[in-house]
Amino acid sequence: MKKIIEVCVDNVVAGLEALDLGADRLELCSALGLGGLTPSLGSFIILEEKYPEKTHVLIRPRMGNFVYNKVEKENIEADCSIFAENRCKHLVIGALLEDNSPDYEFLNKIVNLHPSINFTFHRAFDELKDPDQHIQQLAEIGFRRILTSGGYNTALEGINNIATWQSKFGHLIEIMAGGGITERNIEEIFEISQIKAGHLSLKEWFEPENTSHLNLNSTLFSGSGYWKLKKNDLKKILIKINQ
Repeated sequence: MKKIIEVCVDNVVAGLEALDLGADRLELCSALGLGGLTPSLGSFIILEEKYPEKTHVLIRPRMGNFVYNKVEKENIEADCSIFAENRCKHLVIGALLEDNSPDYEFLNKIVNLHPSINFTFHRAFDELKDPDQHIQQLAEIGFRRILTSGGYNTALEGINNIATWQSKFGHLIEIMAGGGITERNIEEIFEISQIKAGHLSLKEWFEPENTSHLNLNSTLFSGSGYWKLKKNDLKKILIKINQ
C-alpha cells in the first residue's frame, strides 16, 4: 500500500522543491517558526498552477491557542472563503472551546459553507482532553483527516495512541501522523501505527553569507535567515517508504 508524504512548508520555493522531488502533497502556511499561520493567497496560486490540488492550506489567524473569539472566527471564515473562491480544494482548520473540546458549532458552520472542500483538523486535536471521543464526530461533520502526534510532543512518543485510533477509526477518517517525523523514525512510525499518511516539516534554518546590504540598525530588521527544505532528507524518506 502506497504511503502518502505531506510536507509542511512556509514558502513557495520549498513547496515547489518538495513536489518536484515527489512529495504527495503540501501543507502550506506562513511563519513556520510560530507553528504555522495562514499563508498568502499568491503563494497558493503559484503552487496550484503548477501542481493542481496538491496544496492543503492552513487557516490559522494567529499564534497561540486555538480558542477564538468572534472577530477571529470571522477572520477564519473570510480566509476559507477567499481560498475556496480561488480554486483551493483542501483546507486545514481547527478551533476549540475553553474546555479544550472542539468548537463543533463553528467547525460545522465552516464545513457546511464549503461542501466541495476537503477539510483536515489540525494539531489542535492534540490539545483535546479525550481525543478518541471526538474522532467519529469530526468525521461525521465532514472532516476527511486528522493530523495528530497522538497527544504527545512527537508522533513517535504518541505512537500507541495513533495506532489505536487508526485501528478503530481509520475506516472513517484518515489518521495522519505528524510531529518529529524524520528519516530515522518514519519507517517505525508507519509500521507500528499502520497509518497511510505522514506529515513532515523537514526544515532547516538558512543564513545568507552576505548581509552587507542590510540595515542592522533598522527597527524593522528581524534577521536575514529563513527556513529551507531539507531536500536530501526528503529524497531519502521517499526512497525508504517506496521500496
